[in-house]
Amino acid sequence: MRVIVLIVLLVSTFSAVADRIDAKDWLLWTEYKTQLPFHSALTIFPPVSIRAHDNRLTGAIAAPYSMSDDNNRLISEFLVVVIDASGKSHFLQPKLNSVGFAEEQGIAMSLFESTSFTDGDVIVRLYKANNEANRLELEQYLQAKAKNNKGIKQALAQLTITAPKLGKIWDVDKQTRQGLTLGARDQSAKWTIVQIYSEGCGFCRKAIPKMNALNNDSDHDITVIGLVGTNNTDGFKDHMTASNISYPFVVYEGEFVESALLQALGQLGFPTYFVLDENEKVLGIYVGNEFDEWLERLGPL
Repeated sequence: MRVIVLIVLLVSTFSAVADRIDAKDWLLWTEYKTQLPFHSALTIFPPVSIRAHDNRLTGAIAAPYSMSDDNNRLISEFLVVVIDASGKSHFLQPKLNSVGFAEEQGIAMSLFESTSFTDGDVIVRLYKANNEANRLELEQYLQAKAKNNKGIKQALAQLTITAPKLGKIWDVDKQTRQGLTLGARDQSAKWTIVQIYSEGCGFCRKAIPKMNALNNDSDHDITVIGLVGTNNTDGFKDHMTASNISYPFVVYEGEFVESALLQALGQLGFPTYFVLDENEKVLGIYVGNEFDEWLERLGPL
């Protein structure tokens, strides 16, 4: 029997609520000094996406919503604070408006907006509600983070790859000579797409058919190469086979190298795409759906 599951998104809103925020009610989970657009891909905090347009701050956060759990207002247990380039704080707290579900599990998606925003160098702070469970989780997270940071720092010091810069040459062979190359790319192609990949990234796996097609797209003269950090190269080879990945990869092996590689490349999340021209000049750096928008401008595949 064929089973059809209907997925309905729970849509909520963020509001600027500085007058109702009490510092003692919140635990600072992590912060970023960055520029917008900002995308987080943490396992310890729901995905957050923030961008600026003119003097408006917009974005979204997504969190699970359980239809069978009494504690189903999880979306309200998070807070995002953005300190803009002028030093003004934008307090953004999700509010639950409606409910949707897929079997027993739903998705709460909260959109947000704040005005009078000054773009530039910003600070993004992610908070969770101050309760006993979160305090214990935060303590464990900070201990693990200290260990990971030490390992990432050591791995980062050993990497020779550097972050791409718009309008500058990023020599793929020179930059990736430290890794193990699996497969071959067409070095004469008009476009080279470099994908930062992670086995644990659902959006990366979802993009595999599209990246396979791009790598074989003679009409647009495109070649694709993936970059990945793994603690088991043989395991990643098995992953490529099981996932039907046909485009080439450069693999870096080590316990902390996945995070170190992401930092070395100056990026915040997976998947990220670098678009290079035939001279390997960086034409664009795109995260997630931004890459799809570039493809639409390129034309039908």
